[in-house]
Amino acid sequence: MKKSIFSLMFLILMSCEKVENDTNLICTKDCSHIEGRIVTKDNLPVKDVEIVFRFQKNTGTYSLYSRIIAQTKTDVQGNYSMDFFLKEEELGFSSGSFDLFIKQNSISESLFYPSNIYLFNSIYQIENRNVSLVHNVYLPTKKKIKIKLQGFLPSVNDDWFEIRLYVPCGFDSPEVNTFYGNFHSYETESINKYRLTSESQIFEINAALNETNYVVLVRRKNGIYSEEKIPILIDANSNSIFTYTY
Repeated sequence: MKKSIFSLMFLILMSCEKVENDTNLICTKDCSHIEGRIVTKDNLPVKDVEIVFRFQKNTGTYSLYSRIIAQTKTDVQGNYSMDFFLKEEELGFSSGSFDLFIKQNSISESLFYPSNIYLFNSIYQIENRNVSLVHNVYLPTKKKIKIKLQGFLPSVNDDWFEIRLYVPCGFDSPEVNTFYGNFHSYETESINKYRLTSESQIFEINAALNETNYVVLVRRKNGIYSEEKIPILIDANSNSIFTYTY
């Protein structure tokens, strides 16, 4: 019965989403422009990556409007470019926002892609037409690592211990972040996935090869919450297992 109710709710939500696909339109006047380059380690280009630009806004409690404005692929040099026309209601402080995202199925299995979210960049406002935007993307090579959490002996019932791994990946940022660098850093998996359910446990996680990744140890100990950030360089000779204690 519960499954039927959830299925019905999902169908209702899906039916309330309106999608317009305008990728076949050719802009001839008052055009806006987005370009960029998608690379991996050592600035090597990544070709044939599909990238989409769209506008979205809520039109009611359970309704969403999406306009797919433009879509393209990177060339052999990793470059992409899109020209498009923005509607009047999309300009300025509209009720919606733009986002630029990469289609996961267009990326090689050898490259890192955040598994719990889209690889995207939100653009909350474009004030005028005829703008030119640049958004570059970095996709590191993927490597599986093992992380062992141990020594979990909780003193109170709501104590817990989990691992989060942040990877240098995604769209570049105009400001350099002192923790993650001048890029968006994506968590490898959703929160709570790598939480201990016993005294010790080993987790296998995707990381970025030949890059500094960031282990974040999240603890609730004696009822007190804390986070500990630890940089780890992952290369071909990295430890087969990284161990952290509660």
